[in-house]
Amino acid sequence: MKTTKKASAVLSLFFLLAVLVLSAVLYFTLKSELQRLILLVVFIMAILFSGFLIGYEFLTRASKLRRKVRRIEKLIQEESLEVIRKLYGEMYDLYLNLPDRHKANFYARLLRIRERIEEQLQAEKQVQMLLSRAGMGTLSAQKKILEELNQYAQKLSKKVQQKYSADILRFKEKLEKGA
Repeated sequence: MKTTKKASAVLSLFFLLAVLVLSAVLYFTLKSELQRLILLVVFIMAILFSGFLIGYEFLTRASKLRRKVRRIEKLIQEESLEVIRKLYGEMYDLYLNLPDRHKANFYARLLRIRERIEEQLQAEKQVQMLLSRAGMGTLSAQKKILEELNQYAQKLSKKVQQKYSADILRFKEKLEKGA
């Protein structure tokens, strides 16, 4: 059975509360000082263990997000936009589940990644639009379109560049034959 981080944290808190109540009840019912001391040690250990579990949950989320951010920063210039958008969605979900005190550490990096994705989306739309206009207009207008195509294609990731490279090359060859 796979539990979520939130459910795990809730279970840790419930465990701590149960140990607290049980310890309080037992503490007042026990007569021996040794038994009370042992109970106190067990109680302190339970608090420390629960604190560790809760702290670990938050640290794990931050470290998972940190790993995802590094991964997407490496892949953003290589992978297709579909893959990047999927990873960004996963990364953003992790970000939303972070405690507020950790969010500030990631906000700027997530914003930069989002801007780079938007740049690539706009560049891809421009390439599509320019390719649809390819072959229309005068020779000088077509050369200008080819220059713009090359300029926008440079902004695309490698996989998306490969997707459009054949069309751009075909347009370039057509222009060279027509000149």
